[in-house]
Amino acid sequence: MSSVPSTSSANQISTPTPTTEYPIPQDVLEAIEKVHNEGKKVIVMTCGIAGSGKSTLAQNLSTQHAYTRLSIDSLIHQHHGVFGRDYSASLLPSLQDEAESLLKSQLTSLLNAAETDIVLDLSLYSKDDREFYRGVVEREGRGRYGIVLVVFRVRGTVEEVERVLWRRIERRGEGWVRARDEVGEDGERGEGREGMLVERGVLAGYLRGFEWPEGEGEVSVDVV
Repeated sequence: MSSVPSTSSANQISTPTPTTEYPIPQDVLEAIEKVHNEGKKVIVMTCGIAGSGKSTLAQNLSTQHAYTRLSIDSLIHQHHGVFGRDYSASLLPSLQDEAESLLKSQLTSLLNAAETDIVLDLSLYSKDDREFYRGVVEREGRGRYGIVLVVFRVRGTVEEVERVLWRRIERRGEGWVRARDEVGEDGERGEGREGMLVERGVLAGYLRGFEWPEGEGEVSVDVV
């Protein structure tokens, strides 16, 4: 089961930045606190288009609150390096399938142990995907985890949404390219970043096919 819609370029594309400086939204913190007050661990599930801030929130939760972050992009980066430098676009679909299988295995192990809060850093573009992961949490967590679904949305028309996201993607893409091409004084290439560059046409396709949550208990984060 893919976590993002299929396109000619990629199944999941994100361009996360390394910074985790901005604060976690108050509505998200309150939803997390509510679950903790029920005596449960938390699993935050992110939902949104590329460039909307999912990975930055996930990284914030990891660095500021010791959440275990699970991410397809991160697993590909850890095991195979940087897109377009260490592996080609033709390999991406199979690497994503491999990474998602590993992610599911890691998620099951974490839920069974119930020792840590978790953030599932995925697009979760379809209701079927969201229901699948809810089912995993309910089955493997056995009532010990509460779900906080965080949805990243830009308010406005389709054109306005695309314009805002494209501006964010372009800005982050500049840093991604610099990290990809970085060479140290010793001549060694840098580690680069997760994900890959996003084309404007791919972004438009995502927006057309995205199934936004409605009435799923979601917490909304406005993207600007």
